[in-house]
Amino acid sequence: FESAAARGNEVGIECKKKLEDKQLVRATMREAEGGDTEAMVTLGGWLAYGKKGLRKNKEEAFRWFKMAADCRDVRGMAYTGRRLIAGDGVKRNVSSGIVLLTTAANLGSDWACYKLGKFYFMGTAGFVKDDKEAEYWLEKAVSG
Repeated sequence: FESAAARGNEVGIECKKKLEDKQLVRATMREAEGGDTEAMVTLGGWLAYGKKGLRKNKEEAFRWFKMAADCRDVRGMAYTGRRLIAGDGVKRNVSSGIVLLTTAANLGSDWACYKLGKFYFMGTAGFVKDDKEAEYWLEKAVSG
């Protein structure tokens, strides 16, 4: 009997979590549609990885990241750039991706600095292996 009650409690907790997630997604969607770039990036992340009860949808994730990037949001620019480079949810466009990722890095995105450093270090994603460039961007990523 106790284990049935415990399972019932677990089901109730899970049901409550799903409802809270649904309400959070709705609120975030309203904010994103209203021009809040942080909400756009958050929504893009949830869609990219299938979080908060949303089905994974890389194309829709890209659309939200791109909207944030178009509003000059640094995280939106970084994530859009990385996805353009990889062709993740969008047709691959390495040159446009590099421009956005580098712009985001120069505007203060530690994540974009890290990605640039990694690409230079490994010589991947259209980057020529360059240890000096890798060191520059990786140091910039950790120094903030």
